Amino acid sequence: MIHTIIMPKLGLTMTHGQVTRWLKKEGDLVMKGEPLVEVETDKINYEVESPADGYLLKILAANGEERNIAEPVGLVGEKGEEAGLSGGPVSEKTDAPAPRASSRL
Repeated sequence: MIHTIIMPKLGLTMTHGQVTRWLKKEGDLVMKGEPLVEVETDKINYEVESPADGYLLKILAANGEERNIAEPVGLVGEKGEEAGLSGGPVSEKTDAPAPRASSRL
């Protein structure tokens, strides 16, 4: 199952944060609760922890990039899973419409 790493809301007035440094790289083994990425707001620096055991499958926000709160910054899952295609709880935001299932018989 793929788990989304999101930009956390670290204060009442926080609307966005900046990824300052990834502590792991894509493909690295990670453990639940292990720090993965440092984010910065106008008030604090914070280490975001892995939501699950697995591998860092995809970095969605590079060092220096800003993201709004609750937006995805990375994905953790099992080795070999395809990010966004496994049917897992991936909450990536997109402007493209969702694909429609075909009902050809």
